[in-house]
Amino acid sequence: MAVNFPSSPVPGQVYTSGGASWTWDGTKWVSTPLTESSYLSTAGGTMTGLIKSYDSADDWLAAEIDWAARDTTNIYALSYNGMASVCFGSQNLSNTDDTRVPLTIGVISYAFNNNGLWGGASSTWAGYFEARSYPGILSYTMGLEIDIVNLTGADAGVCTPYGEYPNPVSIAINMASGGGAAEYEPDLSSKAASIGLWVVNNGARYQTGILFRDNALVGTDGLGTGIGRAIGLGAGHALQWYQPGGALGPKIYSQQVVNPPVDLAFGDGLATFNDAATTTPLLGVQSGYPALDETAMLVLINRTAGVTYARVSIGAADSGGSGFRMLRVPN
Repeated sequence: MAVNFPSSPVPGQVYTSGGASWTWDGTKWVSTPLTESSYLSTAGGTMTGLIKSYDSADDWLAAEIDWAARDTTNIYALSYNGMASVCFGSQNLSNTDDTRVPLTIGVISYAFNNNGLWGGASSTWAGYFEARSYPGILSYTMGLEIDIVNLTGADAGVCTPYGEYPNPVSIAINMASGGGAAEYEPDLSSKAASIGLWVVNNGARYQTGILFRDNALVGTDGLGTGIGRAIGLGAGHALQWYQPGGALGPKIYSQQVVNPPVDLAFGDGLATFNDAATTTPLLGVQSGYPALDETAMLVLINRTAGVTYARVSIGAADSGGSGFRMLRVPN
């Protein structure tokens, strides 16, 4: 069935095809009425002509967000009862062509910032999601939820910053840069992008920028037992702070490659540098005020009596010279 909307409709003009009717209100085609007969079978069908359809005259969204109005949107779908406005799905159960990669995609969205009419000042979003929580609402409000569901019967393999992913691999968000554009734009080359994930104040602040749920990670219960990898970094990757104004500030990084690594661990009232392989404390600092002639530092000592982890104390007055005390460890 072919649907060919008139190219020069007048307000009030009705177009009927396949038992479905639309009325041109001056800017769009409105289904009249919105019943099951208003839906079109797309099997073997085409739509041509001036296409800007809309399923109801009651546009609640335009009153809230004028820039996302139906007059500036090619496909406009609203839900009035809280159910899904649009649903997409894809599966590869019946696909026998293993030469197509990627094989299964539920939704694809592209946005090309290629209009130079504004002197390069145009902005482009491949996707935009917004969820609002209004006064009196006490339930969840999520801007976007992405679930990865592993039904293979086995836990997915552990990934590292190096090499290929172990199969089967399950990734909720893959933030890639470059888009493989060289394959389609041979005259252009992808350069470094700016930011992989940006947490920004768009009129309000976040209480927490990034948060991991206590039971979200394999290896720990989130209650002080075990260790789970929350963030994985490669050698030379740094947690970088900035000074007000943008100048580089301090950073934490690792360039450990071969020798056994040292971990920094925080316990109850204690911070320690541990041997990563054995978790043996090498050096520690305890919170609170130390006792008289004691320090807040603990250190691993290798001596004739054996290896012990002991507190460092201070010697008598002037034991380290006039005005100084020696640091002492047990014999």
